Amino acid sequence: MTPLGVPVEPLFLTLIALCSLAVVTLIRVVGVILAIALLTIPAAIGQHWASSLRRMMAIAVLVSAVSTIAG
Repeated sequence: MTPLGVPVEPLFLTLIALCSLAVVTLIRVVGVILAIALLTIPAAIGQHWASSLRRMMAIAVLVSAVSTIAG
């Protein structure tokens, strides 16, 4: 189909390819952000709730395990 003499098929395929590239790139970026959050947030929660290093580490491990299992 060529409305107004413009070939639609190459433009459509280019748009699909660019959307696919954007999705793949965003998945990689979001994955990195989630990995960093999984490393830092449990330690911050443990530090907030605990008064000793041993208790902070235990809370951080528990929060990490629950977060990982919950999904």
